[in-house]
Amino acid sequence: MTSTYTKGDGPLPLPDALVPDGCPALDAQAARRWTAALPPLRVPARTATGGATFAVSVAALVASGSLCLYAGLPAFAAALVALHLVWLPARPEAAVLTAPLTAVLLLVAPHGAPLAVRLAVVVVLAAVWGLALTRVRARARQRAAAEAAAGGVTAAVPAGRAPVRRGRFMTGAGVLVVVSAAVLFGFQDAWDLAEDRQAVPAVAAGVLGLGLTVLLSGLLARRRAGALRTAPVPVLRVLVREGADMDTEVFAADDSAALCPLFTVGTALLDEDDEDDEDDSEHHDDGDKDEEAAAQEFQDLLDRIDEEQPGPLREAVLYGVPYDGAEIVLVSAAETPGEPPVKEGSTGPVRPLSEHAARRRTTRETRAAADDQADRERLDALTASVAGGQVRRWRAGPRDWAMGLVALFLATNLVLDESGLWRWIPGLIAGLLGVGALPHIVAWRVTADRDGLWLDGMKGPRHIAWEHLRVVKAVGSELKIDSTRRDFVEWTLFSPRWRRLERRLGRVHRLDRMAAEIDALWKDEARRPAEPAAARHRGRSLWPYAVATALVWTALLFLVP
Repeated sequence: MTSTYTKGDGPLPLPDALVPDGCPALDAQAARRWTAALPPLRVPARTATGGATFAVSVAALVASGSLCLYAGLPAFAAALVALHLVWLPARPEAAVLTAPLTAVLLLVAPHGAPLAVRLAVVVVLAAVWGLALTRVRARARQRAAAEAAAGGVTAAVPAGRAPVRRGRFMTGAGVLVVVSAAVLFGFQDAWDLAEDRQAVPAVAAGVLGLGLTVLLSGLLARRRAGALRTAPVPVLRVLVREGADMDTEVFAADDSAALCPLFTVGTALLDEDDEDDEDDSEHHDDGDKDEEAAAQEFQDLLDRIDEEQPGPLREAVLYGVPYDGAEIVLVSAAETPGEPPVKEGSTGPVRPLSEHAARRRTTRETRAAADDQADRERLDALTASVAGGQVRRWRAGPRDWAMGLVALFLATNLVLDESGLWRWIPGLIAGLLGVGALPHIVAWRVTADRDGLWLDGMKGPRHIAWEHLRVVKAVGSELKIDSTRRDFVEWTLFSPRWRRLERRLGRVHRLDRMAAEIDALWKDEARRPAEPAAARHRGRSLWPYAVATALVWTALLFLVP
């Protein structure tokens, strides 16, 4: 990471001119009142990851068909019941209305599942309704607590002229899903299941419900985001930072140690209205410089994501009332001192964190920091012995050869047991992947000499001069070496590892050791080798290994029955 910020430096300050007059701080006492308004832990909350949301949506579709096939519910009733898996965590206000209506529909429907099944489903819907109502009432308490903390102080959003982009993607996605549901309805006979003619309509109804949910969510988010621009809104001084998952974490204004995040929210820069053409021409000459700075900033961001490190803590002003599902605007100090402040709008709903979740997150971060410190001390002890003199080399060993054999064994079992297209199409794909990856796995080599690093390459050895090195780091199970030259493709090395076992045994993984040793040579010129490497010791040409891999794999495909 290139930032020199440390926690001991304190939050990066926001200029006083950007703090509205009389803007109160969301201090620890007000934060505790806000957190106390959250619903109990047993109440499902909205997820922060798209993968979990997708999994829940798929589960709802599977449940729609299953309730038709195995419970005997009509198609639309089955879809309505299953969609509560999505509505409870994501749209509790919808579940408050739909759960009782669905229960009544099941009880009064003249035809359908047996009464015992319908009563069981009604009991489940009653529980869903209670949990959703708890979420909705908790929102009202959170709003009241936030408004009380603001003390009636309001201000207009500084970026009020920026176009409202929130909800556009969700609205478009919702329309596409609704169209997909219409296609399913139109061609349901082509996919009809022999077991029950209602199964496909049930899934189609579930897709329709998901599409309408996404569509209405996009429209609601757009309306809430637009409401922030039309009139002055409550303001609060808070602390923010960018979390390791790229979402923004919001803390109380006096939580300078970032111990207890109140909520997380996805954010993006607000696009201001374009300035006059005269201003644009004034900065035209700085285009190349701005482009390089932006590229470096983006690369620093990628490095921080790889390292799973949060950004620096910054002072900010929060516009709007934070509660579960709310839309807000943040004006905060930039992560780099001297840069202009950042104006961001929410790209997703506010997701509160309970005290238990906040403590768990803080404990995890503290443990990770302690583990990183212990790893750093072990690596410092190892690199202390790195000194100048002979050329240093790192190369593939038994662990890499074993990993290559395992990959070959798995590919062989996947492909050779099949016949026809099921053999040749996966075989071609596996062969192309193997030709590109297997030679590097079993025959990689890195050499450090007086002039820089020599790395293996398919056409021949690749070279990075010491002054052109940009990054050398081990991230998880991967070692990355990159250059400042734009024509250089990042060199990576994968090696399986079990970090918890390594720390328990006090061992240093070879990727960490290798990265630390190369980094020591890069940072300290006195430690570098004094002589250039001989040609035979430089990085290998991998094309002979690729040809051998292609021949062996082709022989297996044709000769193994």
